[in-house]
Amino acid sequence: DVKDQSFGFFSPNREPLLEHEQRESFQYGYGFSFVYTKAAWELVKFPDTEWSEDGDFMGRLQLKKVPIELVRSGDAFPLAAHTHHSDSTSGGE
Repeated sequence: DVKDQSFGFFSPNREPLLEHEQRESFQYGYGFSFVYTKAAWELVKFPDTEWSEDGDFMGRLQLKKVPIELVRSGDAFPLAAHTHHSDSTSGGE
């Protein structure tokens, strides 16, 4: 959190506040850092939208059976770090 300078980890597979159905969606489309090839980008371009463009991109790659790997970091799998600020367009994140 930018306001109080705190930092935390988030792993969808271990987050008790997430319902089971939400875990996969969070793993593949909740702001994780993506590394993708030019061929993947040419196959499925990011949509012109202001919300969940990364989730749409990953979902369409999955529909086309493009292999996707998630980064592992110890027992936290997958892992994301977010900066939170009150002016974010995603509601304070």
